[in-house]
Amino acid sequence: MNDARVLDLSGGDLPWRSMTIPYSTPDVDVSRLHVDPRTKANVALVRFPASWARPGVGHYDCAEQFVVLTGSLEVSGICYVVGDFGYLPALTPRSDSRAPRGCLAVAWFSGPPRWTPEPATPAEPVLHGRVDLVPGNAGGGAYSRDRAPNMAVETTTELLWPSSAQWCLLPPGGMPPQLPGPVLIRPWH
Repeated sequence: MNDARVLDLSGGDLPWRSMTIPYSTPDVDVSRLHVDPRTKANVALVRFPASWARPGVGHYDCAEQFVVLTGSLEVSGICYVVGDFGYLPALTPRSDSRAPRGCLAVAWFSGPPRWTPEPATPAEPVLHGRVDLVPGNAGGGAYSRDRAPNMAVETTTELLWPSSAQWCLLPPGGMPPQLPGPVLIRPWH
């Protein structure tokens, strides 16, 4: 039996709040999907309006992963488009971030995101690629498959089907829904 509540991330029934991303303009809309009560790691749906920009250089002290669902997002000269996965390790310098035509993305942070407006040196490389090509253990253990596993998960796990903008969070022992299309799987450790 599968009791997973699948959220339609393109639907209008999610709770949104306006938020200022440090050193950027205009505000973005955020719908928080999950926060780990122990580590404060979190995942959110972020809606960047057209013309959003953060022109300076800085870094977060925690790792970030994201998947672009609509539009595009440019970070440090890399353009992430629909279906792209990005992993930016803690301390990765970012410059000239922007969403010229707007963007809807799912973003994960490995802890509370604190922005420092200066460059730093990350310990790991940045990853950029299509969701269906994410290698195992990329960015905190995320991996992709052509379909959801047909077995119970061992730890709290989230699944994202980018092509249909569907997302769910499973408790340990939960059975993944069998939705069509490639799926990004992120165990919460």
